[in-house]
Amino acid sequence: MRRRWIVVLALSTFHSGAVLADGASPDRSPVPHDLVIEIDSDFPAYRFWLVSQRGVEPLDPAPGRPLLVSGDGRNGSHRIANIVAAPAELGDEIGLNHLPSGAVRSAEIDFRKYVPFYDSRERVVVRYRLDFVPGRHVRLIQTDGNRSQETGPAFFRAFCMRSVSGCLTYPSSVIERTR
Repeated sequence: MRRRWIVVLALSTFHSGAVLADGASPDRSPVPHDLVIEIDSDFPAYRFWLVSQRGVEPLDPAPGRPLLVSGDGRNGSHRIANIVAAPAELGDEIGLNHLPSGAVRSAEIDFRKYVPFYDSRERVVVRYRLDFVPGRHVRLIQTDGNRSQETGPAFFRAFCMRSVSGCLTYPSSVIERTR
């Protein structure tokens, strides 16, 4: 009898971990994350690249002309990417595991967002400003609000966010906002 309980506990633990293997909560849906990238200055001595398992894709940001990078088809290991800025004289020497001297890499960008189950959007589009200091850093700074994390009335969010997974909790953002 004791062995049966051990087996049942082991299997139930494995099963719940397998369901959440991608890190998504059961009350969230994955959707593509599109980037709209704007740049304030022109950097003619540098070239920009989007580097991921999908390959190396050239980016051509220009002041006053927003650049759209679509999240469609970026699933699995292709969903994570970095922006690399390299001196133009290096040519096409950029590779997934090769970063030439003088080049800088951004933090990882995830092309998948998770929206609550009651959010009907099929994609999340967020505007960013490309902040680049030659030889020091390249990063994306969000310039608009992203409602992918929280939508709907606070009351509805408080009771629905975790109720699907079986534990009723109040997210700290909802508690702070309703005080």
